[in-house]
Amino acid sequence: MTVGADPFRADILTKDAGDGATIQLPPTTRTENIGTINTADAKWKGWSFMPGFLGKIEFAVGVILLAIITFLVFIAAIMRFFGHPLIWSVDLAQLLFIWLCFIGATRAMRERVHLGVDYLVRLFPFGPRRIIETLMALLFVTFLMILAYEGYKLTMLNWQRVFGDSGLSYAWVTIAVPIGSILLSISILSNLAQSWRSARDEPQLVFTRRSSSDAEPAADAKGH
Repeated sequence: MTVGADPFRADILTKDAGDGATIQLPPTTRTENIGTINTADAKWKGWSFMPGFLGKIEFAVGVILLAIITFLVFIAAIMRFFGHPLIWSVDLAQLLFIWLCFIGATRAMRERVHLGVDYLVRLFPFGPRRIIETLMALLFVTFLMILAYEGYKLTMLNWQRVFGDSGLSYAWVTIAVPIGSILLSISILSNLAQSWRSARDEPQLVFTRRSSSDAEPAADAKGH
């Protein structure tokens, strides 16, 4: 018995049943033999590298900001000891610290390590917990968008204001609010997409990291 392709139909395989007779195999047989490519999964795999890539950028920026802040504070202390204080260095360190707070909050959100009280929600199985965290995510994103809008208006109002003795515009301080809010929203939406996408493989929540105590609810989610 041999198997061959129909010369007029590329999607149909034929099987030699003997005595010159052939049997047409359905397209599903051909699919099982040569395999298929899931376009949606391919697109997801191409997009899924973005959270990791953004996380590396956030980490690098955070390390650089922390190093600069440490250097500025150290130099300010040394110069003050010798009677030549650098007032602008402290102002600049405060400015960078504000940005560092938002960068750190964004990375913590992406890594799901923000502090939270989940004593009650842990009593629910995975499905209801994910729905609760999804509603919370939408609420947070709405609040962050309002905060970004108000922060933008505040930035425009403070554009002519000088920040301390640094000589910089105070807008460089207030603009951290809208940009930080947007970055946090991106992290939340990224976690939300990962949560709903990973349900079939390994259940994952939006704000909470999975722990060993969640193994039983996760197994129930896979079963359903």
